[in-house]
Amino acid sequence: MKLFVREINDMFGFKNNKEFAVDVLETKEGFKVMADLPGYSKENIKLNFEDGVLTISASALNEEENLKYLVRERYLGEQVRKLYLDDVNPETITAKFIDGVLTISMNKNESKNKNIEIE
Repeated sequence: MKLFVREINDMFGFKNNKEFAVDVLETKEGFKVMADLPGYSKENIKLNFEDGVLTISASALNEEENLKYLVRERYLGEQVRKLYLDDVNPETITAKFIDGVLTISMNKNESKNKNIEIE
């Protein structure tokens, strides 16, 4: 069974320099997504899986808005990533957030194909 993974944003040509990094791994049993979200808390991260699209939303506000930065490379604000993952069983999705890394695991669906015996 072939995994078809693509980022919705890439499909439409949208690029955001402030996107958080993700890795997507395929195993025999399923998939694992790892997202780097340093500076975010678990309470400010939302996950949704609908119609084969995994949406990861993270929101954090900079508490000191009135500062004058000389260099600012760390981004805190709202970020969203959408990943298309074919053949996922949504009932098996689990997530952990440890040390700024969100790890999402999920199993593949059982085979959609079936041989039918003729009686």
